[in-house]
Amino acid sequence: MGNRQIFCQTTTSCVSQEVSSRLSDVFHDGLRIRHWVGGNSVKCYNELNVLRVEMTMNQPDRFRVHRHTQGQSPREPKRLLPLRKGVADVVVRTQVSQDVNDRFMDSLATAQCETPVHALLDDIVKSFTKEGRRVRALDPTGKDRALLQVLHDPVFGIAGLSNRDLREKLHDKTRYNHMTEKQLSAKMSRQLRLLRDHGLIRKMPRQKRYLITQKGREITTALAALLAASTKQLMDIAA
Repeated sequence: MGNRQIFCQTTTSCVSQEVSSRLSDVFHDGLRIRHWVGGNSVKCYNELNVLRVEMTMNQPDRFRVHRHTQGQSPREPKRLLPLRKGVADVVVRTQVSQDVNDRFMDSLATAQCETPVHALLDDIVKSFTKEGRRVRALDPTGKDRALLQVLHDPVFGIAGLSNRDLREKLHDKTRYNHMTEKQLSAKMSRQLRLLRDHGLIRKMPRQKRYLITQKGREITTALAALLAASTKQLMDIAA
């Protein structure tokens, strides 16, 4: 089998959030797909009919964990600090890498989800009351479409997303391009709260970052496929 590589790259508005992907059939019996964010990557390949998922971490400081500083007393409170490359954080690095692998495999699984799209969307297109306050419904094909499309961005599967990440992605969209930075930040805080209330994201412990839930992955993947399909394709499926 000849070696063949297909390379494609998408660049977001933030240089530090550039995602690169490469598909290779350099193996004799399978394929490999690899995604990079900065110096960190996650790859999926099959070897000897065994599917493997691995993360390579070259820039651990892109992740932040609660730990003690060098020489700090164990009795003192931990602080949120960058993950280190040395032996001291080797256990934590393995845990972070496994979390990334798990999220990548969960994302792969959503491509085979057989739940009808209407059943996925029924739960988020209705308003409800939570802790005495009203939570509005989401509008997947209307005013919330850009937000949900951004949520589907694979870059957020590595280290999650933040208010700033959403601002950088949405600042030039129609519903947001007239806002000042302060107004946009407040808007993103409300959007994050809305997504949390609907169960599409969850907050990372003691951090102002959020991870997409399984429900969020299923809904955003279904919406992306729905918006990309032609009427003929949809009619063929429904027939």
